[in-house]
Amino acid sequence: MIALVLAAAIANVSPAAPHDMMVMGIGYHSCATWTETPDKFSEGEAWIYGYWTGLNQAGPRRDVGSATDSPGIIAEIRKLCEATPSASLMNMTYQVYTTLRLQGR
Repeated sequence: MIALVLAAAIANVSPAAPHDMMVMGIGYHSCATWTETPDKFSEGEAWIYGYWTGLNQAGPRRDVGSATDSPGIIAEIRKLCEATPSASLMNMTYQVYTTLRLQGR
């Protein structure tokens, strides 16, 4: 019973604003920062893969994103980032993750 309550709580938690929690790496920064140079873009991709893996490990589903591939996930995050360049990379990544999780993909 406790495990079910914890799983439900994890599934429904959205990340706090980056300044409200410890965020390591480029995920703390804006989408505009992520896309301003090829080096920062590569750093962001690596960060996204690690964050995504952590979300899968900690969440109720361990296969979120399996209906696509890594470039597909990055493309979806990039689309959101282009629409909202001031948003944090972490929040845009989480938004794509949550969308795919809710769609069962």
